[in-house]
Amino acid sequence: MRSRYKFIDSETPYFFTSTIIEWLPVFTSGKYFDIIIQSLKFCQKEKGLQLHAYVILDNHFHLVASAPDISGTLASVKKFTARKIIEELEVDGKTWLLRQFEFL
Repeated sequence: MRSRYKFIDSETPYFFTSTIIEWLPVFTSGKYFDIIIQSLKFCQKEKGLQLHAYVILDNHFHLVASAPDISGTLASVKKFTARKIIEELEVDGKTWLLRQFEFL
């Protein structure tokens, strides 16, 4: 995971932001929003993620979170979310957005 963050203490909550490339609006429908929620719930259950606060906007999200392996956990959230969103965009026929991702 490419990151400007440096995680020093796994017990400390960290503020984290993740954006969609070029700030493209993806989280405009409940189904795409739910993908992030599913990913966060999975990491809470399986990876010890503790969510202290979060907000999801149309092209990025913020978390205040902690976990035993916060870097690996956040990488898992991003990887799962990206893969599932691309799958849903293909099912929904949103080729214009998929082409933008491919181009960028």
